[in-house]
Amino acid sequence: MKSILPLLFILISFAAFGQKITLNGKVTSGGQPLAYATLQLKTADSTILSYTNSNTNGLFVLEADLGGAKFVHLIASYIGLKTDTLKLESSTFNGNVISHNFELLDDPKQLDQININAEKPTVAIHNDTTSFNVAKLTTAEDKNIESVIRKMPGMSVSKDGTITYNQQKITKVLLEGDDMTGENYKTITQNLKPQLVEQVQAIENYIEDDLLNGIISSDEVVLNLKLKNNKSILGSADLGVGINKRNDVSANVVSLYKRIKAFSYISNNNTGEYQEDLLSLNSKTAHSNSDGKLINHAIGDTNPFDNNNFRLNNTLSGSLSAVSHANKNLKLTLGVYAIRNKLSDERSNKQVFFGPEPITTEDRETRSSNDRNYQIELGAQQRIGRASRLSSAISYTFKPSTYSSLDTSFFNTETENLVKQSQEDKVKSFKGEISYVQKANAATAFVATMTTLNQKIEQSYGSVSDLYSQIPLFNGAKNLLQNASNTLNTVTIDAQLLKKSGFNYFYLNGGGNIKQTQTFTNLYRVDDFTQTLLGEDFQNDVVTDSRLLYLAAKYTFDNKIIKVQGLIRGNIKHISVYEQDSTYFYVQPELNITAKLSDYQQLSLNYKIQNTSSDDFDYYKNSLVTDVRNINTGLNRIYYFNSHIIRAYYNNRSFSDKYFSFQLSGNASYSASGFLTANYFDNTLFYTQLAFYKGIKKLGGNAVFQKFIPVISTDFTLNFGRSKTNYYASISNQINNYTNFNSAFDFKLSTGFKFPLNFSGQFQYIKDATYIADNKINNNIVRKYSVASRIKFGGGLTQLVSFDLYQLNKTNYHILNSELIYQPKNTRLKYSIIGKNLLDVKTLVNSYVSNVVKSTSSASLLGRHVMFNLSLAIGQ
Repeated sequence: MKSILPLLFILISFAAFGQKITLNGKVTSGGQPLAYATLQLKTADSTILSYTNSNTNGLFVLEADLGGAKFVHLIASYIGLKTDTLKLESSTFNGNVISHNFELLDDPKQLDQININAEKPTVAIHNDTTSFNVAKLTTAEDKNIESVIRKMPGMSVSKDGTITYNQQKITKVLLEGDDMTGENYKTITQNLKPQLVEQVQAIENYIEDDLLNGIISSDEVVLNLKLKNNKSILGSADLGVGINKRNDVSANVVSLYKRIKAFSYISNNNTGEYQEDLLSLNSKTAHSNSDGKLINHAIGDTNPFDNNNFRLNNTLSGSLSAVSHANKNLKLTLGVYAIRNKLSDERSNKQVFFGPEPITTEDRETRSSNDRNYQIELGAQQRIGRASRLSSAISYTFKPSTYSSLDTSFFNTETENLVKQSQEDKVKSFKGEISYVQKANAATAFVATMTTLNQKIEQSYGSVSDLYSQIPLFNGAKNLLQNASNTLNTVTIDAQLLKKSGFNYFYLNGGGNIKQTQTFTNLYRVDDFTQTLLGEDFQNDVVTDSRLLYLAAKYTFDNKIIKVQGLIRGNIKHISVYEQDSTYFYVQPELNITAKLSDYQQLSLNYKIQNTSSDDFDYYKNSLVTDVRNINTGLNRIYYFNSHIIRAYYNNRSFSDKYFSFQLSGNASYSASGFLTANYFDNTLFYTQLAFYKGIKKLGGNAVFQKFIPVISTDFTLNFGRSKTNYYASISNQINNYTNFNSAFDFKLSTGFKFPLNFSGQFQYIKDATYIADNKINNNIVRKYSVASRIKFGGGLTQLVSFDLYQLNKTNYHILNSELIYQPKNTRLKYSIIGKNLLDVKTLVNSYVSNVVKSTSSASLLGRHVMFNLSLAIGQ
């Protein structure tokens, strides 16, 4: 009965009705169309009935249910312009469609209220949009817009380029209001010059589909890049050549031609600026395989602080992203992406295992890899009549990669073996999606979506060594070939019914998912050109079928001061694998409370129960050779468990008013059950089997403080985080309870004097400690001290010098960089001479703990090099 009442309440609410009107028109300023102006329809007591934004042509359509209001106000606003209001009386309406155009005028007083200085604001807040003045935050060394975003209050950028704003992940970066790349936005942020961008706008509560404006309450946050001018062609070209055959060549173009908007770039460099994850955002979970792969070899980082690590690379990449508004009802999108990333290094990796008996392995390798990623995306959105839209999108991805290494492998410092490894992977995936939106009235809508995904992962891993011939398991073979293939097919159908009544939003959602995966593996011994299977113990042929049905109800109260959101989702899931069948029902409730304490302060609380089941590709019973000495085994039965997650977040973003920003967040999670890796050694081989055991406990927090002091033109940033994780792992039949403590501290000071000399200093600290019970088994502390200066000599000449001291694994590493920039006035050219790693550091060594092992790893770096660079601005 308790579960029926909320659904009954929702259905009754959908029946509510009132007088419905449609308002349309155009917003202009100075006679030109004004994109992204805010339109709000309010009652006499300031209750928001509906809102929207003007499109790139300044046009808007807004629908609302008046709910008995006698008087309403249609308000048009934009940062720096005077707000205009149209007062309407419901009794005088002649029909349900009202047209009105707005011409917004300059408002110097409004700018004075939000300016950090008298001329141009650095940060401005207006409704749900926070605007950052790019020119105020750009310095001579900034080569792309991402480096400027890193300086913006509330923004953070991970090592792989994923952006978050006020702890929320950015999923889209718009260019002049259009989403051109989706989650591939790093192609823009890591290539577009900041000199082309006037503003970066963080838009909270973003609603992509204008048909749903005023019907749903959104939590999505996106960035919008506003260009400095609307010339048909904008862009830049850079050419860099240096000693030791170093080169860095790139070009990017923004095209604004009639109804077509496009961004393209091409880049080639061997100066350490590799692009490992350019086409994927950081969405890693605690338990997942990378791209569905069972065997993973990659040339990774040893630098725990940043990506300024001078990798030995040769990277070629390019993309074309375009949006065409073919007519007022049809929008077409195109995305073409290509990356070729070659890496090489020399690495030494020593591993100490926390078993009852000390076991040590060491590998000294010369490695190389060649990863490629080709992707094409096509999309179309067709407006059907006034109240519906049909959208479709397809994408195809092909990711071939190769890896090879020559390895000298040691076991307990006594046994030495030469190993030759090679791996070849091919990942192919096709995704299609079609969705339909029907707006029944100003307060009700229906959304239906169908998605299909097909993915094929083929892997071939070869390892040649005398050590295998000494192990009976391999029947005297020296040359092993491990093949693995994973296939995934899934279809999802989802339907949503949406309703708004005053401050109340109702959401009813149902759907289903059908998924089938197949894992196939074989191990061969290779003699000359003959391949022979090594037995059933290394063969897997597993098909996993799963079916999911779900029904969810969500209620949101949002009056722009208090937002309360409650969600309950019921799921029925059926899994079939190993001739085992399991059908289970689980409920996922979620509660979110957000309070706007003032114009600049916000407090949020979140609690949810999340169900986790094993990855379908983890189901394989027999052995899989994954590395020189590693043999893995997957799950032998079906497992699933629930996790409780709590988050709290406080934000004070009064930077635009008081030059101050403060964020405080905390999180905790607990699961009674979870996954366990059981590990043991046999005949110098390391065996890992995935099993089910007790759960994981996590507790963490983070604080960020930023203060700007105008009198001394100095900016302070302080970032502190701490986390505690409890987990279980097994080695040699001994299960231990591990506790990991991680602390991170980051302090940065920088000046912005109008004098010729400016400087910055930064201190970063990371402490990672691991315990078994009360016994500390690892205590790794790393530090980074950074000092940089910027000297303006006049006449367009600037000198940059930076020095970084890394303290890793009780060893100091000194990195010195220098750049001399010359940019004559009234010219599009910029010249620079860049010196990197001038003290010629060859390697970095760092330690870390993973599961039951402590690893100390070193990797070679790109040595000293000096380059001459020429940069040309196009259309500025």
